[in-house]
Amino acid sequence: MFHAREIVSQDPWVVYPGNIQGRHIREQGAKGCELVTVEDGSITTEPVALDVLRWTELAIDVAGMPGLDALFDRAAAGVRTELARADGRILGLRIRLHGAGAVHRDVSARPG
Repeated sequence: MFHAREIVSQDPWVVYPGNIQGRHIREQGAKGCELVTVEDGSITTEPVALDVLRWTELAIDVAGMPGLDALFDRAAAGVRTELARADGRILGLRIRLHGAGAVHRDVSARPG
């Protein structure tokens, strides 16, 4: 993953917070800065989300689905879940379908 948060070392402390905003779908998840607290010689770090738009991807397995209505229901439920995870942010979402079956044929028959 590009620009991902990483604790590089704890002795000495080296923390890479990543970037503050994902720029495209390949930079998924929360982005922000790192809050570093030092008290009585003890150091703690905590990620703080600052992103305005959160990128994510929803993968849906269509194998065994009876029809397009089932796909639409599953996609709607997945979108609601991802919106809840975005903590009120705008969501950039890619839906990826995989698997074979009746729904695969229905979707393939409607390329536009």
